[in-house]
Amino acid sequence: MKSNLLSPEAMAFHRRRGRVRISVSHNCQLKCQFCHQEGISKHWDNTYITEGYFRKLLSALNFLGVKEINLTGGDPLLHPSINALIEIAWAMDFSTFICTNGLLLNRAFDSISAGHLAQIKLSVHDVFSDQRSLDVLGKAWSFRKVEANVLGAIDRGISELQVNFTNTKDSFRSFRHVAEQAIKWDAKLIVCDLIATRWNECIEELQGAERKTEDIEDILLDYASPNGVVSDDVGCILKKYKSQTGRDWFIKDHGFGLYYSAMCDGCLQRPICGEGVFALRFDCDGHISPCLLRADLARKVDPQTSSIEYIQRQIADVMGLMTE
Repeated sequence: MKSNLLSPEAMAFHRRRGRVRISVSHNCQLKCQFCHQEGISKHWDNTYITEGYFRKLLSALNFLGVKEINLTGGDPLLHPSINALIEIAWAMDFSTFICTNGLLLNRAFDSISAGHLAQIKLSVHDVFSDQRSLDVLGKAWSFRKVEANVLGAIDRGISELQVNFTNTKDSFRSFRHVAEQAIKWDAKLIVCDLIATRWNECIEELQGAERKTEDIEDILLDYASPNGVVSDDVGCILKKYKSQTGRDWFIKDHGFGLYYSAMCDGCLQRPICGEGVFALRFDCDGHISPCLLRADLARKVDPQTSSIEYIQRQIADVMGLMTE
């Protein structure tokens, strides 16, 4: 049962616009060269969150006043009970966003038809399935499957579709085609710099992979009109555009100085980080992490034996450490 009086830690978390990510699966079909793997050491393993732990976790978050959750992975649609998880979240009155490569979006068609997903965040970095695309994204990549699934989701009334594009030297060649596809789908679009946390094993080799924002903007201007600079709902600074279909498009760039959530404002790690997208992260194994660099603030619970009350206390503890 949710309390009307939130703890000081939870109040501070919400005041600083904290956002929650739950990795429901460690598995993914793709092996994108620029993937930051969400800090999961077991990335690509067949590890999935249990419905029991998911329900306990949401109960604890609900008590702490969290209203929105982002289901990620790996790819969350590989979870064998993904529709059951979405239904649990909907029944507990959460606004549920799902981040996916789209290859298995058809698995969520029932949830989409029922209106139980607030938004699909679709990672699209190519509209081709040629050898170069497969080399960059992985052998399982098939834009034909993604396009068919997106059209199926649109037919079933998905309320919000957002295309996420990571701007690297390998993906840049496809950006014009991705922008055209976003127009066809009448979708939102966000262009992000390469995630730049230093823990990634191949970060040194990836440092030269980023493109200049101006290159992207030249293409954007063929499909959208500039519409100012804004702060999003977690405090990141973005350049805003209005697409030909009236959708909001954005560029999120490290150069703007705030590729972080407001939770990160006082963090000493901030000068070497570009990861402040989610303020609080949960994975299948019971880890509670405020970010990928601050292991000293992380906590661990046992998904099987920990009570809702214990999980809630650990989350509140992490929230308190983050806001000190």
